[in-house]
Amino acid sequence: MVNYRNYKKFDNNHFRHDLLKELSLRKIPENHLEKLKDVSSKVLNKLAPVKKKYVRSNQGSFMNKALRKAIMTRSRLLNNFRKK
Repeated sequence: MVNYRNYKKFDNNHFRHDLLKELSLRKIPENHLEKLKDVSSKVLNKLAPVKKKYVRSNQGSFMNKALRKAIMTRSRLLNNFRKK
């Protein structure tokens, strides 16, 4: 399982604006790094959420390109069927 941030809809200006707004509301002094870290991670989680992705290991000695493509197609079709 791999954890990563989804930056697909992330906007740097929006992040900066939200961060400044949160800091002004909480009135955090400059020497409180832990509070600053909490506020910035909260804003970042809102704009770029953490997602989980399962990574499969299909790298057996018998795996070739055609077999990998077939497994990916099967998984894609199965996921589409489960969504409906």
